Amino acid sequence: MAVKSDIHYRWEDDCVVVKKNKGNKLKFQNAKAAYHKDGNIFVISSLGRKIRVDKFGIRHWE
Repeated sequence: MAVKSDIHYRWEDDCVVVKKNKGNKLKFQNAKAAYHKDGNIFVISSLGRKIRVDKFGIRHWE
Protein backbone atom coordinates (compact mmCIF):
# COMPACT_ATOMS: atom_id res chain seq x y z
CA MET A 1 0.00 0.00 0.00
CA ALA A 2 1.35 3.43 -0.93
CA VAL A 3 2.21 5.95 1.76
CA LYS A 4 0.34 9.26 1.44
CA SER A 5 2.74 12.13 2.02
CA ASP A 6 2.22 15.81 2.76
CA ILE A 7 5.60 16.70 1.29
CA HIS A 8 6.39 17.05 -2.41
CA TYR A 9 9.24 18.20 -4.62
CA ARG A 10 9.54 19.79 -8.04
CA TRP A 11 12.30 21.03 -10.33
CA GLU A 12 12.63 24.77 -10.98
CA ASP A 13 15.39 25.91 -13.35
CA ASP A 14 18.58 24.66 -11.66
CA CYS A 15 17.18 23.81 -8.22
CA VAL A 16 14.86 21.41 -6.41
CA VAL A 17 12.04 22.92 -4.35
CA VAL A 18 10.70 20.78 -1.49
CA LYS A 19 7.35 21.94 -0.13
CA LYS A 20 4.84 20.83 2.48
CA ASN A 21 1.15 21.17 1.67
CA LYS A 22 0.66 23.87 4.32
CA GLY A 23 4.18 24.99 5.07
CA ASN A 24 7.38 26.60 3.98
CA LYS A 25 9.46 25.52 1.05
CA LEU A 26 13.13 24.61 0.91
CA LYS A 27 15.27 25.31 -2.16
CA PHE A 28 18.33 23.23 -3.01
CA GLN A 29 20.47 25.03 -5.60
CA ASN A 30 22.36 23.01 -8.23
CA ALA A 31 20.93 19.67 -7.07
CA LYS A 32 21.88 16.60 -9.08
CA ALA A 33 18.85 14.42 -8.28
CA ALA A 34 15.82 14.06 -6.05
CA TYR A 35 13.56 11.13 -5.22
CA HIS A 36 10.72 10.16 -2.89
CA LYS A 37 11.08 7.10 -0.61
CA ASP A 38 9.21 5.95 2.52
CA GLY A 39 7.54 9.32 3.14
CA ASN A 40 10.84 11.21 2.88
CA ILE A 41 12.40 13.15 0.03
CA PHE A 42 16.08 12.63 -0.70
CA VAL A 43 18.04 15.31 -2.55
CA ILE A 44 21.53 14.70 -3.91
CA SER A 45 23.48 17.96 -3.71
CA SER A 46 25.96 19.21 -6.29
CA LEU A 47 28.76 17.98 -4.00
CA GLY A 48 27.28 14.46 -3.96
CA ARG A 49 25.92 14.63 -0.39
CA LYS A 50 22.55 13.07 0.37
CA ILE A 51 20.06 15.30 2.21
CA ARG A 52 16.86 13.79 3.61
CA VAL A 53 13.80 15.96 4.17
CA ASP A 54 11.31 14.29 6.52
CA LYS A 55 7.53 14.69 6.57
CA PHE A 56 7.85 17.69 8.90
CA GLY A 57 10.07 19.57 6.43
CA ILE A 58 13.26 19.16 8.50
CA ARG A 59 16.58 18.60 6.70
CA HIS A 60 18.88 15.77 7.78
CA TRP A 61 22.34 15.30 6.27
CA GLU A 62 23.11 11.64 5.64
